[in-house]
Amino acid sequence: MNSALLRHTWRLQRTKLAIVSIALTVWGFLLPVVYARFGSQFTTLMQSGLLPKPLVRFGGGDVFSLAGSIALGFIHPIAIILTSVFAVGFSAAAVAGERQRGTLEVALARPISRQVFYLSLL
Repeated sequence: MNSALLRHTWRLQRTKLAIVSIALTVWGFLLPVVYARFGSQFTTLMQSGLLPKPLVRFGGGDVFSLAGSIALGFIHPIAIILTSVFAVGFSAAAVAGERQRGTLEVALARPISRQVFYLSLL
């Protein structure tokens, strides 16, 4: 990878990176708070037998425990969407931004391969 190009891309994306990082951090702290608030009710519901055992063991563990609620936060669609936005959206925006500023042709004319250029933007 071209380190100068990578630093330039990170510099252009630092605000978006900060927003997504803060959103993921808030999401990571939100689920244990929900567990602390409703954990006893979840445990009562689980022990009542109303929920089938496969649902109780969803995701490979007990989602009604503190560790399970944290693990659920990582595989929850909101966390996956935020991570996908960062991975796909920002790299596409970096290429589109280079093209819009008129610097994409200059960057592609450098003695680095196109694959290295695109990998630097990912």
